[in-house]
Amino acid sequence: MIEVIVMWITVIAMRIAAIVVRIIFLMWLKCGPMWLRCGHIT
Repeated sequence: MIEVIVMWITVIAMRIAAIVVRIIFLMWLKCGPMWLRCGHIT
């Protein structure tokens, strides 16, 4: 039972990480290498 819970946590964490990476990549494409100065995520 614990293995199933760990598996689900891993799957959810991977999906969240993929979404975060995609958002950061899109911001980098939009703002360029200096995307940190482009503005903070609201």
